[in-house]
Order: sequence, then C-alpha cells, then structure tokens
Amino acid sequence: MEWVQCNLSKGKKNSVTTTIIEENEIGSKYPEHLLISDIAGNLYAFLIDSNSFLKPGTMIEPGILLKPPVYLTCKLNIALQVDSDGNLFVWDLSNHMDKQKQHINRLEIRKLKFAPGAGNFRFLCLSSDGIDIFNVFGSPQSIELISTMKTDKKLQIIDADWASAEHTVIMFNDHSIRVFDLKLTKSYSSIYNYEFDDLLGPPVILDRDLCKMFYFWLSATCKKVYSTELGFNNYELSLIKNACHSLPWTELELCTKIAERSLVVCQSLGLKNEVQFWTVAFHYIMMGDDYATSVVPPLDSCYDVVCDCATYRKIQLERVLLHEWKSGDYMHMRRVADKFILLGEKTRALDLLLATNVNDPNLLY
Repeated sequence: MEWVQCNLSKGKKNSVTTTIIEENEIGSKYPEHLLISDIAGNLYAFLIDSNSFLKPGTMIEPGILLKPPVYLTCKLNIALQVDSDGNLFVWDLSNHMDKQKQHINRLEIRKLKFAPGAGNFRFLCLSSDGIDIFNVFGSPQSIELISTMKTDKKLQIIDADWASAEHTVIMFNDHSIRVFDLKLTKSYSSIYNYEFDDLLGPPVILDRDLCKMFYFWLSATCKKVYSTELGFNNYELSLIKNACHSLPWTELELCTKIAERSLVVCQSLGLKNEVQFWTVAFHYIMMGDDYATSVVPPLDSCYDVVCDCATYRKIQLERVLLHEWKSGDYMHMRRVADKFILLGEKTRALDLLLATNVNDPNLLY
C-alpha cells in the first residue's frame, strides 16, 4: 500500500483497465490517491476527496503472470513493484498499458524508496545483499543502475533512506549512521557534533601522549582503576576508564613477565614502534631463559637485521630458493648462483651452473 499525489491522465476503457473517473475530476476534486497491490499483482488506485473519504478509482491488471509482490512504491505517475523473485516492474499510471519488467537479481528486497525532488526519479533498493541506486528515465520507462554497495557478514545494513536528492543515509549494524553520495563511495558523518554520556571507542583513538602514559602504568601495574595521583586529570581518567573496557584483560592476567605484558598492551593501544621493540625484546628474553630453543618461535622475516646468524641465513636461503624456483634468463640464474655462494651453498650454485643450456652463449667451460 502506498499513498501518493494523484497525477493520472484521462483514462480510456480497454481490456485490462477499468476507469471510474476522468482527469479533470481527479485534478480538481481528488488531489491524492491510495495505491494498493494484491497478491495477483493488480494495482488499485483509491481516490481521496477533500473530506478525506476514499472513492473508487482505477484498477490496473498486470497482463502477465506475477509472483506475489513484496514491495510497492510510487512517485507521481511512476509506480514500482517488486516480487519475491527479484523482478522489478515499472508502471506508468498515466498509460495503463505501459509497463516494463527488469530482473535486478536481488533476493529478500526490504525497501524501495524514491528520492525527493521534482523530476527526480532515482530510487534506492534495499535488500539482504546490500543497497542499489537506480534511475527511471525515458518513455517507455527504462531503468539504469547508478551504484551498488554489497554487505558482508561483519557489516550489515539495517535501514536506508534519502537524506537529500543527492545523498543517502544508511544505518549499519555497528551502530553507525553514514551519509553517502550517489556513487556510494564517499561517506560523511558529523561525529564531532555528537555528545555521549559515556565516551565510546577503542583505546587506539586516545591522544598519543596520554596513550604512552597509560601504556607505561598499565604495563607496570596492570590495574583497572587509576587516580589523579599518577598525573592524570579528570578528563583523562574518563578516557582511560572507557578505554579499559576494550582491553584484553584475560590475556593480560595470563602474562607472567613484564615484557610479555608490555607487548600485549602496546598492541592493544596501537603503538607500532613499541610493538616492534617489545617483539624483539621478548624474543631474546625467552631465548636467554630456560625455554627450549625449539619452543621459542622465530622472529618474523621483517626483523632480519636483529636476528642471530643462523636465523638470518635461514631466512635468506628461503628467499633465494624462491627465486631459484622461478625460471628466468642467464643473468637471473647467475644472480641466484652468486647468492648461493655467499650463503655457503656451493653445491647448489654448481648444480645450477651445470644445468645451463649448452647452446647458451654465456655458458662457461
């Protein structure tokens, strides 16, 4: 069911249309009408007079077999109806015989909504897959896709509407409301004008100086409650209290060494430089303790400059073996052989040189 302003043209009786009232009566006495669709796809236009009474209007039969409709919307003389199979029907109410069908390949369509503005026939289509923006143009009416946005399992669209003729407003399941352009690529949000009773957000958005100070005390004490005696003011304490809700306290309580706790804390606070420092420091602290060498995981290859000689050699050898696997010209093979020699793999380098094609002009005898 949809309420719209009436803009029907003068009706003509035919095999699929029953007209009750003409245009001059509609325009003067009945400026509005109520559009209703039944399970068979028939459209009924009930006219509304100046006393808010419903009057019989027009019935438009579909003329083709339709699935049960799931949504109906209308703007002026253009009506949109979608069925359970994702078929979109465009009806021109001024010409009852003029209807277009297009399969938009969307399931579980939840909403169709025209954009505001005179002569603007863009509309959004909200489904379980995401949101699409279409435009109705031409005569007979055609549909073009302007933009689309797919959703994933983590970020779902709850609802959508038009903020203006050129912008859509979309609500997501992460408690955010965002205003997008027609291409659905740029979003805007007046988040700085919002005021919350409780400050929200992960600890990584803390001020950097405050974050480092909080990181120091948290690594040293692992406390959940702080006071002004530690150098914080009341506003900073409210930020820290809010940030504590997002910290992995279970993991922090399992840490047995300050270095391990410091690594977890700086990872949670987004301190990249501190993460690199404590990753290397904690690795060598474990190497110097009573841990078995096989239990201590090796450092990542990005820390090759601070690795011990055996680990560095192993990382470089893995890289050279990757280059050896790739086929290339003679110069590529020669560079790989040189690296094998530098790594002490003389047998591998000799085998690689002996595998050179005998017809290669660069072959050395």
